[in-house]
Amino acid sequence: GAEDSETAAREASIVAGITASVRTLVISSFRTPPTKFMLNLLRQLNPTASILRAGPFVAYHHKLFALLCLLNINMNALDLTRHGGGQKASKRSGGGGGGG
Repeated sequence: GAEDSETAAREASIVAGITASVRTLVISSFRTPPTKFMLNLLRQLNPTASILRAGPFVAYHHKLFALLCLLNINMNALDLTRHGGGQKASKRSGGGGGGG
């Protein structure tokens, strides 16, 4: 009844807030320069580990899960130390698609 709709509305607000925050981090990960400082900052702000502790919640909210995946993919692309720090790595991080 009314209690269920209240709970659903509360959950929708929570999901909207979390999704907006993660979306902001995803946009930042696209626009940030691939420096060690910025990568460390994004790692500190990355909420993935905390959010994934609520596994069923994330599994139910596919958009949130997709944003978390995109954030972590972008952060790995920014991590030039994993790619040897070469020019190819910076081209890949700015490419926006393609195979791997």
